[in-house]
Amino acid sequence: MTEKIIEKAEVLFLQKRYVDAEKLLGELLSHDPNDVGALMMLAQVCLALDKIDKALKLIDSAISLDPDYDPLFFVKAKVLIQKEKLVEAEASIKHALKSNPLDADYYSLLASIKLIQMQYKGALRYANKALAIDPSHVASLNTR
Repeated sequence: MTEKIIEKAEVLFLQKRYVDAEKLLGELLSHDPNDVGALMMLAQVCLALDKIDKALKLIDSAISLDPDYDPLFFVKAKVLIQKEKLVEAEASIKHALKSNPLDADYYSLLASIKLIQMQYKGALRYANKALAIDPSHVASLNTR
């Protein structure tokens, strides 16, 4: 049942119905406050709603429950980018890459961080790593 609710929230998120997704996930978390998937999804919803501090609190809660789940560090990096904490964002995505070095999205996000930092050679290097994994990765193609 929980997975179906999270899937519904993901659809609402993709439809940019963030308030509806936030409400649905909030209800789910009121019954199970330790649901890592719901915490991660709600953090992404809060990020879309510019509730950056709440998003960071949620993703940190999820990480405390499951510190080996690499997608949490990907989401945390995205939150930290919005907080303009690029060094911390880089550390977070590199942590995710240690667990899963074959995820093109992770390399692409790292390339984006390097681009924001105006470290163009680094941005190109990580975009190329993403493209070596997925030659059609749009964000990495754009970064390159």
